[in-house]
Amino acid sequence: WLEEQKIRGNIKGKAVRAWCPHSGPYTSTELGWILEWATDALREKEISYDTHAAIYLLATTGQRSIQLRKMRSKDILAARDENNNNISDNFVLRVPMAKERRSKSYRSEFLEKPINRPLYLVVSNLRDRNIDKINTYLDEPLTKEEARDMPLFPSWAMIGRHVKKYGASKHLFIEAHETRPSYFHATDSAFRSLISHEYTSQCPLISEVTGEPLTLSSRRFRYTYGTNCA
Repeated sequence: WLEEQKIRGNIKGKAVRAWCPHSGPYTSTELGWILEWATDALREKEISYDTHAAIYLLATTGQRSIQLRKMRSKDILAARDENNNNISDNFVLRVPMAKERRSKSYRSEFLEKPINRPLYLVVSNLRDRNIDKINTYLDEPLTKEEARDMPLFPSWAMIGRHVKKYGASKHLFIEAHETRPSYFHATDSAFRSLISHEYTSQCPLISEVTGEPLTLSSRRFRYTYGTNCA
């Protein structure tokens, strides 16, 4: 009898179609408020650079949080092409797929997403800052090639735990990173905290729809991006 039963999942897209003020897309005004607040809060040092970058990536790329958590330094690409005798910059994010159906290995499938110069500057600055911070945990700096393989959003808790247990040896750190590829990447709970903790404690934004405090979630950013692209 149990094998014959069908469990129905959630109704897909209901929050988007109904424009739910709690779980659906942000209005264009609300999204503008969030991005403006994130810029001002970073300038006033009320939020970390990691939080600022995470909010901008979620808002402007529409990617899932798991995709951003799986990214590494080498996934930020910049190329210069000659076009009609003019040199133009082309910036691309190499984003890991959320569901890697064809392979069980970590970071095996990607999509390439063009981005503009302002977002490139945000993520490249994030990359450089976090590589510098990782170097403070180790007995010698990472080489350029080693740095390319570092997480864009590292798990500082896991890095600290590793160094406390095994010491500051760069060799052991790289070995652990290669053996357990996801270990030093931010966890789901850590990333949720990254975009919500500082925001909740600092941000005074009120929803123009509900009159209640405006909440942040990666899903709402993705819904908003999809709705604006439709």
